[in-house]
Amino acid sequence: MNNIVESSKYCVLAGMGRSGTNYLLDLLDLSSTTICRNEPDEILGSQFCNLNYKNATHSSEIPTEFKEAWLNTLNDERSAFSIRDRKFGCNKDFIKSAWGNAFASWLLSGQGKRNVLKWIWPSLSGVRYSLPHLLIDDNKLKDATLVIKSNMKLGWMLYLVDREPSVSVFHIIRHPAGYFSSMKHRYIAKVGEEAARKGAIERLESIAVNDPNWRKKFNSFGSISQMSMVELSICWWWCFNETLYLAAKNNDQYLSMRFEDVVSDPLLYAENIYLHAGIEDVTESLKRAEKLEHQDWKSKQRRNNYMNPDKGNIDSWRKKLSEQEVDVALQILQKSIFNNMWDAD
Repeated sequence: MNNIVESSKYCVLAGMGRSGTNYLLDLLDLSSTTICRNEPDEILGSQFCNLNYKNATHSSEIPTEFKEAWLNTLNDERSAFSIRDRKFGCNKDFIKSAWGNAFASWLLSGQGKRNVLKWIWPSLSGVRYSLPHLLIDDNKLKDATLVIKSNMKLGWMLYLVDREPSVSVFHIIRHPAGYFSSMKHRYIAKVGEEAARKGAIERLESIAVNDPNWRKKFNSFGSISQMSMVELSICWWWCFNETLYLAAKNNDQYLSMRFEDVVSDPLLYAENIYLHAGIEDVTESLKRAEKLEHQDWKSKQRRNNYMNPDKGNIDSWRKKLSEQEVDVALQILQKSIFNNMWDAD
């Protein structure tokens, strides 16, 4: 096992997709001491993509030998970017100079740029690539905090809170109707309902085979294969969020939060997030976050869009979903441990 993994810091962002993990990733990327990876498990051929036990609902399902595969995968991600990663949120300590940071961010902002330069630096080729070595300070890279955003990988999160309790896990939870509305109009609209249904059915059926408790809960809505798209989606929301919360709530390094609160006032949560992640430049990162929130027009526009009821605001599901879809969402919410989480809204 590589020693760099054992001595290096990392944290993980957990959520359902379309639930605010991007907000958390952007906040943590404002630290000069973080390396942020956006869903490396979605890159075909990566070690993360090939890891097993994604849908486990009990840490006991995950064997002891999984630890070696997990740590080796983290080590691999420390020096590899992918087409899902964005340019740096600030200058990074592990890049050797100010011009190096500017150049690295330029390379990260578009595959076309890397394709032009891959003849000079072959490491820039492909959907997963490494920055040129001349830009990197290896010692500072080793000491940086690795941030992994990984959506809907319940088994991995359960492994962390049970077997690696010193690792920070940030869990962001969105109202189930808001989650489904965003999935319906973004992901499902993109891949098609048939493909989305197939994946959702396979996931719930896999969980039902291994977990009698969740099988009984799912069956209260009828056969999994006959469920509607909204039932499939929100039953998975229920299983993921409730299972993770119950397993992790007594772990000091676990931090849960509502999506609606974070997008409404990210600065209110920023300091607590930075402290939990164990990053070293909290004061500087908070200044960057405040400047971004109040001076950057894209950030202000994004926040205004969420808060504007005529645009993509946090309660837009009230207009975008059918009455039946809202009823299903609220019915499942009432069955969950989160049934009072949105009472004040």
